[in-house]
Amino acid sequence: MRTLLDRLANGDPAPGGGAVAAASGAMGVALQSMALRHTLAKRIDESLRAELTTRLADCEALRTRIAGFVDVDGAAVRRLIDAYRLPAAGPGRADAIEAAMLGAIQSPLDLAAACVDGLRQARRCVDACHRNVAGDAAAGAIALQSALRICTTNVAANAQGLRDADRATWLRDTASAMLAEGMPLAESALRTASERLTH
Repeated sequence: MRTLLDRLANGDPAPGGGAVAAASGAMGVALQSMALRHTLAKRIDESLRAELTTRLADCEALRTRIAGFVDVDGAAVRRLIDAYRLPAAGPGRADAIEAAMLGAIQSPLDLAAACVDGLRQARRCVDACHRNVAGDAAAGAIALQSALRICTTNVAANAQGLRDADRATWLRDTASAMLAEGMPLAESALRTASERLTH
């Protein structure tokens, strides 16, 4: 963690917001895994145990997937920086920038989709986990919600640099649709956790 924080603070644009989103999202899913493991350690019905075991495996696979975006996003940003550093009058510079920009958009778009998957998991986890860790599961939903917002912000910001206006609009709309799906899932998880913790 210290290494990532130092890299974020050193003035280099990569890693940047995308790495923060990936780290936040992975931590959010990790909290789901913790809540599920804690619940599985309790005396619970065997049918529920089987269900939670499956959810735990899904969470662990998703955590690995999301964590991988820390490096993926940084590499995409570095390719974009390299494209902008090509000679201004050089042949192919504009095409290189466009291609690199698309890569810098695709990474947060893919991560946003993974965060929505994580929020679906979080919504179910808050409802099914032991009451003692419902707050932790809700904290995971908040972390995923933040990650999703970062991703969609990055998509919108980078899409402004595309020459292909139609593609830029489609990418922004796709990100907005993911945000529209993910935010209610997060809010539902928080409401459920609050209800479970106050009753």
